[in-house]
Parts: sequence; C-alpha cells; structure tokens
Amino acid sequence: MDEYFVLQDKPIAFAVNGQTVIVDSEKLAKALLCLSEGWREIILMRYYLQLRDRQIAALLGKPCTTVNYQKNAALKQLRTEMEKINDEE
Repeated sequence: MDEYFVLQDKPIAFAVNGQTVIVDSEKLAKALLCLSEGWREIILMRYYLQLRDRQIAALLGKPCTTVNYQKNAALKQLRTEMEKINDEE
C-alpha cells in the first residue's frame, strides 16, 4: 500500500551548451540551482554530457586549469547543498 503513496521525483530540464540535460533527482536539481550558472554549466557538461575538462574549457573559452578549479569548487558546494537538503527531511 505504501508504494502507492511514494512521491516520485519529477525530472528537471536544464539547457547547457545548446542541449537539454534531464536531471531525474529533484534533490540534485535543487542543489544544482544553488550553484552559480557558470558552475552549474561546468558540472552538467562534465557529468551529464560526459565532456572532459579540456573540451569544456574550449567551449567556454577558459583555461583548462580554471575549468578544473571551478569544477572542484562547484562539487564542494554541491555536496554542501545536498547535505542541507537531506537535513531538511
């Protein structure tokens, strides 16, 4: 009976690099929205579009070291945001 009352996550669409990326987890989508647009774009390009740092750097016109730094900073903030969201439950 409980299975009928389980809330299903609603997929959230993000536009990145002219493509639509679907994030199936509402919690993750909410955390991604807490990132700056630039950081969110890097995370989506890396983990959803499967692009390497050097490919992202070329597309964004940034040095590869900058993309790597921003990716790592975004991941750190994303972890923090996910912890906040999980603590709210």
